[in-house]
Amino acid sequence: MKLLPVLIVFILSLIAHADDKPLLELESLTTKSGRTYEGVKVMSRTADKAKVYHVGGMANVKFTDLPDDIVKQLGGYDADAAKVAAEEKAELDRQIAIAQRKRMVELAKKKRTRKVTEIREIEVKGKYYNDVWNKFFDQKININVNLEGYVILSNSGIVSAQTHLKGRELASFIEALEKGKEWQKQSAKEKLEVSKPIKSFGVRVGVRFFAANNGKQNFIILKLSEFMGNNRMRDIDMYLDQKNVNALIDKMKQIPLEYKKKKAASKALK
Repeated sequence: MKLLPVLIVFILSLIAHADDKPLLELESLTTKSGRTYEGVKVMSRTADKAKVYHVGGMANVKFTDLPDDIVKQLGGYDADAAKVAAEEKAELDRQIAIAQRKRMVELAKKKRTRKVTEIREIEVKGKYYNDVWNKFFDQKININVNLEGYVILSNSGIVSAQTHLKGRELASFIEALEKGKEWQKQSAKEKLEVSKPIKSFGVRVGVRFFAANNGKQNFIILKLSEFMGNNRMRDIDMYLDQKNVNALIDKMKQIPLEYKKKKAASKALK
């Protein structure tokens, strides 16, 4: 019988991922601890909590803090399954921290030995949502291009992901950002609330649009996915407002010219 709530969670997650429709919409939600959220949309859930979008932003609310009728509408809560999920997440976080420290050491070594093999690093600001603290944190998106033409993307947080775009994908990536920028303007003007994909580049990079609160909150979500081995991926979602989308587009448009300069400089040294 304990498998039933887990199965329901899995099915609900698949449905939410498929069409991005909220699992539940409420005018307001008051938790057992007394906190009230207005204009609530529950977009997804895990074994122990629900991801809630509201007029003030976004929050992860534990099922133990949700009213019983809301928990029932979201498929129920299995304390044992939640405990197992928490233990698995703790172990995954530990492994991620170990891998992150290892990668930082490797990157530091590469930086010390790097000469003209890579174009200078470019930085653009974005926001990362921390599930533990239930709040956004400012982070940098690092962009680096090597002489093979790969655009290396990573974020600057303690938990980060590093991935890449192929050189031939750069123009399509810029087009996706341009399209997202137009949707940002449209959602603000027409007070739209929507979440939909713009373009994906394999499983490595994704560009997505999200608008809530009658279009007042709108972001381009840049998904960075890094392969961690053992068929595991680390996904980081970076939220960019209109100002930072413009900055990212400007930086990406600079890449071809800088690449040509560095390529020529590299040939001159041979």
